[in-house]
Amino acid sequence: MFKKRLKELLTSQPDSLMVQTLSEIANRLMGVRWIVWLNSSGLARASFLADTELDRKSAMGAALLSLGERISTELRGGALHYSLIAGESGLHLLLVLDQDNALLLGLHPQTSIDALLVEVRNTVQMYALQLKLAPDSPWLSGI
Repeated sequence: MFKKRLKELLTSQPDSLMVQTLSEIANRLMGVRWIVWLNSSGLARASFLADTELDRKSAMGAALLSLGERISTELRGGALHYSLIAGESGLHLLLVLDQDNALLLGLHPQTSIDALLVEVRNTVQMYALQLKLAPDSPWLSGI
């Protein structure tokens, strides 16, 4: 009953509120350039400062999600929690929030990953309802 009611509340949230939520998350986390909220298929649900290349970011997020899950499974690492791609011009962090939701974050190249991951966990817990997380999300129980 609780899960059903929670899903009803979460799916009724307008897109403008989701963009506002992503903006608040970006402001809480250090080094964030943009955020794309993805569904389990890798399709963009909402974004913060990613509209110009949203299709590309969505496609790469889907590829990263698929490849990350495959690698984690093949190497017996369990369910994928996050994946990090580091290049000389920036970092890209994919957070698998639950079976239906993921966030792809574009980060400045000097971003401290250790400090960011601590703050990501706190922030995801704070915005769990707005992000439509399942109650069994690893980000709610501890990673």
